[in-house]
Amino acid sequence: MKRRAPGKCSRLEVARPRVDTESVGTPVLLVIALLLPPTATAGALLGAGHVWRSWQDRRYRRAQVTEPIEALGATLRRLHAELETLENQSPGAPLAEIYRVEADLRRRGLDVRDDELTRLKALRDL
Repeated sequence: MKRRAPGKCSRLEVARPRVDTESVGTPVLLVIALLLPPTATAGALLGAGHVWRSWQDRRYRRAQVTEPIEALGATLRRLHAELETLENQSPGAPLAEIYRVEADLRRRGLDVRDDELTRLKALRDL
């Protein structure tokens, strides 16, 4: 009897009967056909909603008029001067919160006091 080399097969061993997988393919296609349209529709609706919100946000942002930082600083200094005047008319009003906010704004790079106000405060503190 002749020995075969490892890895070599005879023709009889290679020929295997075919397995019928056609019955599995139909349910798989049916599941895909039933799940794909609702998933695609939901994705399209979510995408359309995102595009709509982005468009509305962009449109709203363009309509907003932003005040330059210099004008904002000037308004803050004016309001602070008015507040100083009001507080000086009614003694005992606390300034601690205003000074805390001013210090926070200065740390962020916005000078909130005029030179005149700083000089007046220094004179008042003497």
